[in-house]
Amino acid sequence: MSHDSGKQSERRKLIPVILLALAVILILYLPGILKATLIPKIKRRNDLKRLKGQKVEIGDVLVFGEDLWTNTWRVLDVEGTKVLLINEKCVEFMGFTGEFDYTSGSFHSVWGMGYPYIPLGTKISPKDVWNQSGLKSWLNVDYYAYAFSDAEKALIMDRGLGKVFLLSSDEAKVYFPNEEDRIPGGKKDQAPWWLRSGVSVDYEKYEGKGFAQYVSYYGQIDGNDICYQFSKIGVRPVIWLETDPEAEN
Repeated sequence: MSHDSGKQSERRKLIPVILLALAVILILYLPGILKATLIPKIKRRNDLKRLKGQKVEIGDVLVFGEDLWTNTWRVLDVEGTKVLLINEKCVEFMGFTGEFDYTSGSFHSVWGMGYPYIPLGTKISPKDVWNQSGLKSWLNVDYYAYAFSDAEKALIMDRGLGKVFLLSSDEAKVYFPNEEDRIPGGKKDQAPWWLRSGVSVDYEKYEGKGFAQYVSYYGQIDGNDICYQFSKIGVRPVIWLETDPEAEN
C-alpha cells in the first residue's frame, strides 16, 4: 500500500467519527438554537395574528418586537380592541435623565448611544418629571425606532403619555398587587425599575434634582430609598395597542 493510499484510508475511517460528532452537537445544541431563534420568530408572527384578531386576554405573555432578548410582553389590560402590554424584563439600565449605565455591558451603552437630558439643576414640577425626561425621549425615539417592525408600530398608540411609557406607581399597584409579581422576569432577572410618577415630598430638600418613584429590587413601591434622576436602574417599557385596523390610531 502506497503512502497516499494509507492517508486516504485514514481519512475514510475519520468520516464516521466526524459525522457522529456532528450528530452529537446537533442533538445537544439544536433545541437551544430553535428555542432562541426559530420558535420565537414563529410565536411572534402568531401572536401578532392573535392581537389583530382580538384573541388575547389579561395575563397572556406575547412575543412582540425585534429584540430577541427582551421581546416578551405581558398583557396587563384589555379595553375592547385596546391592549396594554408591559415588557417582562428590563430592556435597559439607565437614568431618568436618559444616560446609560455604561457598566451594564448593554448593546446601547457599548455603542455610546445616549440621549440629551435635562440639566440636574433645572427646576421641574414633580408632576412633569416624566414628560420632560430624557428617558421618555429615548423610549419614544431610539427605542421605538429599533424595537418594533412596521407592522407592530402600526398597532402602537399614544394615549397622552407617549407611544412608549412607564407605569405610574398607582398603576403598578393595581396591575401587580403582589410585590413578587413586580419583579421583572421573575427572580432570575431581579432588578429595580423606574415608574413615571414624580415625587413631591421634600422636593426642594433634594436641591431640585427631581426624582421619580420606582419598584425596588424586592418589588416594593414607596420604600425609604431614593432614586434621583441620574440613578441607573431598570427600564420596563409599556405600550398601548389598538388592534382594530379600522380605528383611528
